[in-house]
Amino acid sequence: MPLLNIIIPVYKARDTLPDTLNSLMAQTRHNFITTIVNDCDGIDYSDIIEKYRKFLSIKYIVREENGGPGLACQTGLDENYKSTPMCDYVMFVDADDMLMPRAVDLLYTEAKKNFADIVSGEILCEKEGQEAFVIHKDKYLTWRHAKIYRARYLQEIGLRFPPEPRVNEDSYFNLVAHLLTEKKYGIEEPLYLWRRNLSSITRSEEDFHITHNFEYLQAQVMGARRILKSEYRYKLGPTFFNIYKAYELEFLFHREELEKSNKLVNELFVMPETFKIFKDARFIYNLAEFCKQTEFTDGKLIFYPHSFNSWCGFFGLNISDIKESEVII
Repeated sequence: MPLLNIIIPVYKARDTLPDTLNSLMAQTRHNFITTIVNDCDGIDYSDIIEKYRKFLSIKYIVREENGGPGLACQTGLDENYKSTPMCDYVMFVDADDMLMPRAVDLLYTEAKKNFADIVSGEILCEKEGQEAFVIHKDKYLTWRHAKIYRARYLQEIGLRFPPEPRVNEDSYFNLVAHLLTEKKYGIEEPLYLWRRNLSSITRSEEDFHITHNFEYLQAQVMGARRILKSEYRYKLGPTFFNIYKAYELEFLFHREELEKSNKLVNELFVMPETFKIFKDARFIYNLAEFCKQTEFTDGKLIFYPHSFNSWCGFFGLNISDIKESEVII
């Protein structure tokens, strides 16, 4: 019985999909099925699908309208939920990337050993003119790559990919998935090859993180609003700091549209749960460890114009009156 469902969202990937499927054929463990979701790109993949069906168990789905990678992933998830029996774990692989040969074996073995909700490996990234570099498993929490998820866990918490934003959509999905569980584990080995595909929006745009920063801000706020309603809200310190940084980038580069960001962040700060955690001295103390006013973004040193303290003040929160005596280490 297949135990893992590898979901591949496809959009104009005829040239790269065979390499992705070849990497699945090369896996040292084959207890998986492959669900390929065509996000209504108008391209015929039938010859590729038929060729690889000789070697892989493939389900092929064509969406009726283009919805972006998040909704394509969700289509694959929904197909898994309907299957009898349902695969107990799911994984997402982009149609221009590849898995390392031991990826399925290591991730699934670790997941079953610990009855994990999430297991993450490390990512090997291609970069033009340079050697590939490794992104550590703790440095890409909001990426869906190099991870497997327990399908029942995603069902139990009702987590779905949102229709908006269409870019940085996995920032919401993974933030919620990670913060609503303690049963997550990591493997310190590169298990996923993130390829440099210049036809991909995330690889082709030189200033992708700045151009699509608002979508990242939107996804992080959506995730924070959901986590605030849970018992895990005190884990949101890094998320609030990420929201601050994304807001500052909007202030620096998209000030003419800042009203959208103001409205978005204000919806987060008016929540009673936000005021509650910001009155907790331990939360503020731990949050302070992340606070800095500079960062390298897309290789550029960015100086944020406002301190985290003054930024909070814009939205009605005064965090400067926390006293050392109130903090219990």
